[in-house]
Amino acid sequence: MFSKIIEGRLYLEYGPTNLVVEAFHKDKLKIYNYIIENIDQMLSELSLELTKLREKTKANTKFKSQIAKTMNDSTKIFLPRFITPLASVAGAISETLLDKILSQFDLEKIYINNGGDAAIFLKKNKN
Repeated sequence: MFSKIIEGRLYLEYGPTNLVVEAFHKDKLKIYNYIIENIDQMLSELSLELTKLREKTKANTKFKSQIAKTMNDSTKIFLPRFITPLASVAGAISETLLDKILSQFDLEKIYINNGGDAAIFLKKNKN
C-alpha cells in the first residue's frame, strides 16, 4: 500500500484501487488515518468473496462484506441480462468507505474518487 497527503488530499494506492480523498474538516488527518487503518480489512474481506463476485449477479446471493453486498445490489438493475458484481467494484468501495467515514465523523463535505467512480457527501445547509 502506498499513501501520501498532497495539498490536503489523501492519495492511496492499494493493489488496483487508487483513491483520491478530500475531506473538508478541521481534523482531516484523523479521517485520512482512519481510511489508511481500515482499507486493508475492507479489501481483505472483499477478496474472500471473489469467487462469488465473478459469477452472474443474482437477486438472492448472500455476501458477508458490505462492499460485496453493495456491488451485488448495484448490478441487480441489469437482471436478467448477464453482469457480474465486479462491474461495480470501484464505486462500491468508494460508497462503503464513505458510509464508514460518515459513521465516525461529522463532516460538511467529502469526496472519495476511486478511478473515476466517486462517492460525494455534502451536508445540507441549515437555514
